[in-house]
Amino acid sequence: MAGNSKDLKKSEAGGITRRQFFKISGTGAVIAGTGTLMLPRYGAAQQKTLKILQWVHFVPGYDKWFNETYVKEWCEKNDTKVIVDNIGLAGINARAAAEVSAQKGHDLFLFSWPKPDMEEQVIDHREIYEHDQVEAMGMGDRIAVMSAGRVRQLGKPDEVYAEPADTFVAGFLGSPPMNLVGTQDRIVGFRPECFLPRQMYEGSSDVLSLPFEVNRIENLGADRLVYGRLGERFDHAAIIANLPTHFTNYTIETSQSYDFVVPRRDVKFFDVKTGLRAESIPL
Repeated sequence: MAGNSKDLKKSEAGGITRRQFFKISGTGAVIAGTGTLMLPRYGAAQQKTLKILQWVHFVPGYDKWFNETYVKEWCEKNDTKVIVDNIGLAGINARAAAEVSAQKGHDLFLFSWPKPDMEEQVIDHREIYEHDQVEAMGMGDRIAVMSAGRVRQLGKPDEVYAEPADTFVAGFLGSPPMNLVGTQDRIVGFRPECFLPRQMYEGSSDVLSLPFEVNRIENLGADRLVYGRLGERFDHAAIIANLPTHFTNYTIETSQSYDFVVPRRDVKFFDVKTGLRAESIPL
């Protein structure tokens, strides 16, 4: 959400940057798998009215949620009036070009794809996610995870992270994302930070034990990412464990197998065909 490189500097001095806009969007954040936003050169941050132009979504429920629920809550928390106009997808590019040229009209546009000459003024939602997911997760009270224009899950960041509605959400949030492995008629998921050497869960009996052969170790300062494979039970699936660096009383080396466990409460189950959350099965 910015102008070209020169305009961005001006925006940082007197208006808002794209990250600042998302930071002040206090009531929630939309983390989208597709779609791009553009803010023309004249910033709207110092105004009390923000005008948004976006295409009529092919999922009617999305427009209703965004226009009537999300916008209303954001306005109340930020003391700003927001006006949302929806037009056909085919007309977005021409309308945006005309308004940017005239330097009047809407402040924010939602594109499915922008014109080539607007590329420098456009950001992709995925860029926000990929470059600063922590910031995105902490921007507001709720987030909406989207894929192909459809809201996959809406809720509080910690709830969406801990209880993903489907395999897309599970694999989209988290760095690294949730481990997903297939077994029987279920996909089994668990977060890398929950998959740890048995010694770290000493005294806990309700855990799932999984032999783990280590292939590579990546030290990241506060964390160590341990890459490896499970045993035959999960068809030697490749997964990742995230170990805190301060856990130094347990040596891990590559080309060695270890007994890792994950608390059963942290094991999630998904349907093989639909990818949706499913009832648990004995493991």
